[in-house]
Amino acid sequence: VRGTLNQNDYHSILQRHAVPSGMRLVGQGFILQQDNDPKHKCKLRQNHLGKEEQD
Repeated sequence: VRGTLNQNDYHSILQRHAVPSGMRLVGQGFILQQDNDPKHKCKLRQNHLGKEEQD
């Protein structure tokens, strides 16, 4: 990533790399921890996380 990471880039990285890797390495017990950075709390991420928790 060059420059400032925005919410769309962050979402893409999580969706394509971080979450699949975490699930593959840890399994169902995988927990993604985030701090209070605004891109971690955006509606796009919150909606996506809420959807995954329901699955």
